[in-house]
Amino acid sequence: GKTTATIKELSDKMERAAEELRFEEAAAWRDRVDVLKAYQAGYSLVSFRDEDRDVFALVREGDTAVLCVILVRGGRLAETKTFTLENVGVSDEELLESGIQQFYEGQREIPPEILTQKDLENASMLEAGLSAKRGSSVTLHAPQRGSKARLIAIAELNARHAFAGSYSQDAGWS
Repeated sequence: GKTTATIKELSDKMERAAEELRFEEAAAWRDRVDVLKAYQAGYSLVSFRDEDRDVFALVREGDTAVLCVILVRGGRLAETKTFTLENVGVSDEELLESGIQQFYEGQREIPPEILTQKDLENASMLEAGLSAKRGSSVTLHAPQRGSKARLIAIAELNARHAFAGSYSQDAGWS
């Protein structure tokens, strides 16, 4: 519903960066706009390879946080989920690690690759547990550039929009 406004906002940032001769930054904004336009058009290809991965991003303000999870299956955006968490009393890293563990409880499919915003201290322990449950190797990775980093950026953007959408200045949290 808010995709058009987000595309406009990102396009403005892209144009501003280009005008200020920050071409790498402008290209990153352009890539985000392209993904959102494709999503808006119902075309959900995020990779030309037949890849499965999940993308986790966390946005936090005070003791309230939003966790966004993007599920990519067969190289296509399969699903996006957001979870609002209130009265959070742990670090962002602990929250992200706990969120990953809880997300895969039950019968949820575990992909071979999980992307996060930053490297996690307990990544090897999480990888071992998830690999055992999946029955084959699972890797946690915090990409810094490229298409995987752009997926992280999109998940962060989704989390920010969910965060902003759950708060009204007059009514407080809904």
